[in-house]
Amino acid sequence: MRITARQLAETLFELTDRKSESEAKKNISQFADFVVKKKKLKELGKIIENFGKYYNLKNGVVEADVITAEKIEAKTLKNIGDYVKRNSKAEKIILRNEIDKGIKGGFIVKVNDEIWNASIKGKLEALKKAITT
Repeated sequence: MRITARQLAETLFELTDRKSESEAKKNISQFADFVVKKKKLKELGKIIENFGKYYNLKNGVVEADVITAEKIEAKTLKNIGDYVKRNSKAEKIILRNEIDKGIKGGFIVKVNDEIWNASIKGKLEALKKAITT
């Protein structure tokens, strides 16, 4: 049976969750030895990525990208974060503000597999599609 990066990440989480620092270090060392023994070093990036996702899932953390045409004020970003937190039922939100001048104005929020498009470009594309259909 093939061991996936996701399975390894979940195992690493279980080996470190709610463990003392010394126990976690010992478990991580043993985990690293296992990864080397099973020749999974080339999957380390995927393991780490999956570990982060699994950690967030287990701890009620949601990461979101807020894409705007220009940097937005901290208060506006906080308001968007509060909205995301309420709608995703998260305990904690991690927001990143990315700049994309191509959206013209407004914003796009990417949360997990969802995209909330409130950009001017998105509205113009929707209008164009409605007119030409």
